[in-house]
Amino acid sequence: MNEMDEILSRINDLLKEKEWGYQDLAFALNMSRGWMSQIMNKQIQLRVTTLLKIAEIFGKDLSYFSSKDGIRSMIKEEFKNYVAQKEVNKDEQ
Repeated sequence: MNEMDEILSRINDLLKEKEWGYQDLAFALNMSRGWMSQIMNKQIQLRVTTLLKIAEIFGKDLSYFSSKDGIRSMIKEEFKNYVAQKEVNKDEQ
């Protein structure tokens, strides 16, 4: 199981404990159920900021979801994607 699978599995465990569905979590995060479903089905990337909000909702520390190295790799990947998008936007101007 890779790092993202482990994180999503932990989120699913918390949803089961609380007897919540994706719609309940989406509501708590102020996002659409479809967006939440896409995250949970790995169609779009789970952002670190969203994981932080999920941790807060369930009263968990980030270490519950992933190791420090796993969180670091998520942050690095997000930053890399951000920089790449800025370059694309800059080239289009």
